[in-house]
Amino acid sequence: GGAGAAMPRVSEPTSTVREVTEEQQKAVTPRVYSLIIGAGTEIVATIQNFTRHHRFVSGVIMSCVGEVESITMHINGETKQVANPRLITSASGIANCIGPQRLHVNMVNKNGEAFGGELVSATVCAGCCVDFAFLEIPHLGLSRPKMGASIDKTKFKYPLVISHPAIQWVDPARQHAAQVEANANPEG
Repeated sequence: GGAGAAMPRVSEPTSTVREVTEEQQKAVTPRVYSLIIGAGTEIVATIQNFTRHHRFVSGVIMSCVGEVESITMHINGETKQVANPRLITSASGIANCIGPQRLHVNMVNKNGEAFGGELVSATVCAGCCVDFAFLEIPHLGLSRPKMGASIDKTKFKYPLVISHPAIQWVDPARQHAAQVEANANPEG
């Protein structure tokens, strides 16, 4: 078009304003929780009870620090007992009230030698505590299956090829069922 060409018709933007109740907003708003576990307490079971008590449908462990003993871990596909107290320097994992916790930790010994793996169980050392920070993300469903027969381990040579629906939107029926189960069995 030249100087006399008609301008294309542009429609006015439209928007729909929808009222969101405070309850609806709370249902999808991420929340941060702090958990301090005292001396002599087993960590993994305590996290399971904590997530059930707070009815986490989906959450992640953002950080952890503290000293533990009586440690059992999955390291390179094997279950190992770890001797002597160790300092947890970092942790990450999935926390929810639906299934088992998946807690991956990095630890150091008194010489500063580091190692890591999936924590199966550990007890907080005498005179210490272990501090956790959790992020609850109510509208997501996070899961990570145990390595087993249902997962093709040979694909792990090509990690970019693996696809797993670890993050998915939770349908309301699943969320309601998880909350009913957590209410019916608050102690785990």
